[in-house]
Amino acid sequence: MKHLRWLLVPCILAILAVIAFIGYLMWQRIDMVDYESRLVQSFGTAGENGVVAQMDGVNTVVAGDNREKLRSFLTVSDKQKVKHTPDPDAQTMTIRVGTSMTIIVEKGDEAADETFFTVQSGAWKRTFRTEGLKSFYWITRTAGAEGYYYPNAVIVPYMGERQGVIPRLSLFYRI
Repeated sequence: MKHLRWLLVPCILAILAVIAFIGYLMWQRIDMVDYESRLVQSFGTAGENGVVAQMDGVNTVVAGDNREKLRSFLTVSDKQKVKHTPDPDAQTMTIRVGTSMTIIVEKGDEAADETFFTVQSGAWKRTFRTEGLKSFYWITRTAGAEGYYYPNAVIVPYMGERQGVIPRLSLFYRI
């Protein structure tokens, strides 16, 4: 009976380790599916002027087919969930999807062609990484003024009659 106990304990621990590993893999996959469903829902409810991208002080409204192409670049299946501290010197683009989601796209290592996506929707926040897909180039081109299929509208803050006054952030824009 003593010898059986020494055999039974490692077997039970091994089974528990396998169950924990399978649970971890399922949790990772569920998290990816949750990200993609939140992204699709946010893009679907954003409306025509709901996707606004900002890079280097230029704001653009991503319109029509460019919006769908941007969503497809952000849902690339070859991404990995990572823990990442943003680099303050890195080139970034901030994309606001409606009022519910903010995506910060950060250019990573140039040699490895890394791109980091920090996605925040309310209290939910995740960071993903892609490598070797030229994601940063395609996302900034699609959401920038150039656009993918056709140019996006550049937003100029409305300054009213008084030129030279620094405008406060408001909902009134002149396109």
